[in-house]
Amino acid sequence: MLEDIILPQIGETSEDEITILKWKKQLGEHVQKGEALLEVDSGKAMVEIESAYEGVLHEIVAAEGSKVKALAVVGRIRKAE
Repeated sequence: MLEDIILPQIGETSEDEITILKWKKQLGEHVQKGEALLEVDSGKAMVEIESAYEGVLHEIVAAEGSKVKALAVVGRIRKAE
């Protein structure tokens, strides 16, 4: 089962643009729940986003350098059964 990686709201509103700085995992790598997946910059702070699921990084929707809004899907994890 695929689960979306949703970028949480970091700034005051969900309209704020957030820059994807670095993915800490590569496609096909195993991810533990709570493990840092990516680093982002909200313009006010650099933040690590942790995985809500255990599984394998299946898809990266927002590449490094992309600007996205809060609550956007930035990737997908194939959950461990």
